[in-house]
Amino acid sequence: MDQITENIDRKLHNWGIALTTNNEALEYKLRNEIYKVAFTNDLHIWDEEILLGLERLIHANPPSEKVYGEKVQALRERTQKVRAINDLFYHIILKCCSKKSPESLRTA
Repeated sequence: MDQITENIDRKLHNWGIALTTNNEALEYKLRNEIYKVAFTNDLHIWDEEILLGLERLIHANPPSEKVYGEKVQALRERTQKVRAINDLFYHIILKCCSKKSPESLRTA
């Protein structure tokens, strides 16, 4: 994980804590810092957990559609791609490593 991605991950974690403890000032500060880093850099994040965290943040506190609309859409598309790729690898590994027959996996 690069330094920018680690920074976003750490801030998302702290934002979640601020959100659950009703610390509105810290939540607001972290949200703006995350948006600044996420939307001013050309990020190529492939970490599903971070992408989902960014989606939760955007859902809870949407940024300006006029200013960040394209960036938000690109982030959503990347999240969908990463989720699909991770799901594909998961199913491949599950199928290859499972002692069950393919038929029993379909009914599970």
